[in-house]
Amino acid sequence: MTGEQIRRHFEATSFVPFRVHMASGRSADVPHPDFMHLSPSGHWLMVDLPDDTVEMIDVSCTISQACWGRTRQILRPNFFSSSASEI
Repeated sequence: MTGEQIRRHFEATSFVPFRVHMASGRSADVPHPDFMHLSPSGHWLMVDLPDDTVEMIDVSCTISQACWGRTRQILRPNFFSSSASEI
């Protein structure tokens, strides 16, 4: 994934909560746009956690996103391209 891909999802007109999966096996939930910040370079993603701490994520270590809303779907890493497909 790239910072630009995350930025496009973040700036979507109807935000959909999502989970970022990292290569380490960890994940971070972004339930609302106010809970995240992407650095200007797109290299770092900061996610506010429920315990008032911040998870700093190196975007180059992210492998996929899972979006949820009315129907939960997990998409391949090319999530933002028109060729994305459900797994």
